[in-house]
Amino acid sequence: MVLPLVDEANPKCTACHAGFGSMEELREHRRREHGEPGGEKGRSGPAPGDVSLF
Repeated sequence: MVLPLVDEANPKCTACHAGFGSMEELREHRRREHGEPGGEKGRSGPAPGDVSLF
């Protein structure tokens, strides 16, 4: 994928590629549109087949 060099200094959302003027705007967008990382989809325990070493 080739991105334009015009706005390379502005932060972009890695999920939807929307551009923003500041990191704070990007953080608010991520919280609103894409949810918190590790929210409901986070792991609650080991996956099947995981081996625990003590």
